[in-house]
Amino acid sequence: MRLAILSLIILLAIIAWRLTRPSPPTPSSSTKVNPPPAEQTISTSLETHATAQSTPLQDLQNVQELVTRFSLKNRHLNTLYYSQNADFCEHLMKSAFPIPTDHPSLGKDAEGRTILLDRWGTPYLFHPLSHKLMQMRSAGPDRQPYTQDDLIWPKP
Repeated sequence: MRLAILSLIILLAIIAWRLTRPSPPTPSSSTKVNPPPAEQTISTSLETHATAQSTPLQDLQNVQELVTRFSLKNRHLNTLYYSQNADFCEHLMKSAFPIPTDHPSLGKDAEGRTILLDRWGTPYLFHPLSHKLMQMRSAGPDRQPYTQDDLIWPKP
């Protein structure tokens, strides 16, 4: 009998607490809610790519951000599945947020596959450092990979 009375008191206390607590604020239509980075459109990483508003290093960092956002959204994929530029673009174009096919940062390789290009029109090179981290390389202004003017991110 005492247990039933104690249970009833606890139940009444919980009901009273739920009725008296303030309700959570509801976002108004004018409140802008920013989605987490992985949910934002991936193409936002390339908005200023190869423009006067960015430097070549910022371009490379933006491509790295693009790969990171893609990786966050597609955690089930190991970076080895998209360790080549064309493989990454193929996965990206099939994802929920593809880059428009007429984006100036996209081009075609010798096999006709879509690839990401640096500001000099050279394909980026992808180097998986681990199953979750990708290093990006731009051949730089001389358009020859593995020379002194190459840009690498993250830096070794």
